[in-house]
Amino acid sequence: MIELRPYQLDAVDRVRAAIRGGHRRPMLAAPTGSGKTCVATHIVAAALEHGSRVLFVAHRRELIRQPFAKLVRNGIDAEQIGIIMAGVPLPSHQPELPLTNTDGDIWAALARRRPTAPIQIASIDTLRNRAKPPADVIVIDEAHRTLARSYRALLDEYPAAVVLGMTATPTRTDARGLGEVYDELVVVASYGELVTQGFLVEPRVWTVPSASLPDLSSVRVKGGDYDPEELERACNQGGLIGDLVDHYARHGNDAPAVVFAAGVEHSRTICARFQAAGIAAVHVDGTTPVGERDAALAALADGSVRVICNCDVLTEGVDVPCIKTVVLARPTKSVRVYLQQVGRGSRPHGDLPFVVLDHAGCAVEHGLPQDDREWSLEAKPKRRGTSRGAPVRTCPGCFAVLPIGTTVCPECGTELAPAERGAPKEHDGRLVEARPLTTEERRAAWDAIVADWREQNQHRPYPRKPGWCWYEYQRKYHTKPPAGCRAPALTSDELAARARLEGLQQTASARGYAPGWVHVQMASAARDGEPCIAGPSAGQLGGGEADFIPPSRAVA
Repeated sequence: MIELRPYQLDAVDRVRAAIRGGHRRPMLAAPTGSGKTCVATHIVAAALEHGSRVLFVAHRRELIRQPFAKLVRNGIDAEQIGIIMAGVPLPSHQPELPLTNTDGDIWAALARRRPTAPIQIASIDTLRNRAKPPADVIVIDEAHRTLARSYRALLDEYPAAVVLGMTATPTRTDARGLGEVYDELVVVASYGELVTQGFLVEPRVWTVPSASLPDLSSVRVKGGDYDPEELERACNQGGLIGDLVDHYARHGNDAPAVVFAAGVEHSRTICARFQAAGIAAVHVDGTTPVGERDAALAALADGSVRVICNCDVLTEGVDVPCIKTVVLARPTKSVRVYLQQVGRGSRPHGDLPFVVLDHAGCAVEHGLPQDDREWSLEAKPKRRGTSRGAPVRTCPGCFAVLPIGTTVCPECGTELAPAERGAPKEHDGRLVEARPLTTEERRAAWDAIVADWREQNQHRPYPRKPGWCWYEYQRKYHTKPPAGCRAPALTSDELAARARLEGLQQTASARGYAPGWVHVQMASAARDGEPCIAGPSAGQLGGGEADFIPPSRAVA
């Protein structure tokens, strides 16, 4: 039997309480390495004891193998567990092997297709083309994927079932809210809490100084993250900071490492660099056979390989505790991708420290992995100004902006070399260590933001609300302000200015003026030297007799 940790027992109780409270689709959120599968296997075992049939769904082979092995370890007879996935034989098609305690050997010895078993563990890609087994409880691993059409179609087949989603990162790159499917979020514990309890390891992060980050302003954003092809092109122009091999030798503790590259060719290039330096390295990608990929991870665990290079293959579903160095060589706008990749090294293993070598500035973009984060099932507002049209290039002769495929500048006749599409270049430079702020530093940062807010209000047509300080702190530091920090109060002048603004807004609404009219009125008063609080009060504005002509309706 698998003995649950205290926070895992609490997670089981809270999920059950949510279901008893009428929530039919709770989502369980816990950091990578916290043992969500162990929690799920206890819930599944209890459901089996009550006569329920269970369907466990995931999208990758590794995520099918792990729950099967843990259910067997938890005392459930393998004959009660069926596998729905291509390549898995029927019970009579393969002799049983000697059973050991490793996930791989348990899988090889006992995993079979058993169509009538009360527990079915299924690959979503296989299941959508098969007859659906009966189920009273459905468990979905990596549940941030549940909004995909294949998962939604599956859930439509089970309108009465209880659905439990599990993920380390309950957020999506496309900003859609997981509340479209789930009705309750159960957050087990934060990364920092599990570090304090000794169940996860706090990383030492080396990252790129802000001033040295590559310029990604020309890269389109698709589905909430950088377009892969344009990302490689931009990294090739802007480059990565620091020599990956040199920094691994300097800071990586000679520990088993996984490298996340910007593309397949970039991954191959990095692998060749490590090999040329005498460091045993292998490359895997989506076309690598499953057996070779498993062998590469086994070689990393036994020490015959030191580095595995990949592009988005090992982001999820990899449980290899020996990984103690994570190299980030691809920028991402997705906090989910960032945390999933870094999480490959978060499990305790021996005495080696956990190191993140962030050559892509992800820690600058998203904060440290151990920072407190607030999760929600609600949709997030989409970022503005991050998407653009077709990619462009700049003529070196006249600096004209041209389509990316241009070979001769139509303005000055300069011949342009074809745009390079190879692996990102690396520039000289050193990574710097990123560490958590102390409580004193966090309070000083809050005070600085409040002072900046107060200063900006002296030069704006109307003052920002105090809540701006809160959001600005979270934007900069990716965590909440420390305890005891309170939003500042508006002065009497600022309150009067806000009242004037609200009065103008009421007037604009009552008279049907264009949205920009209010700002024009406030800005005009500021340009004329009038103080922000000058002019009639909010009440006077609401009932005044003056006729205003909004700019959009002015006649030339």
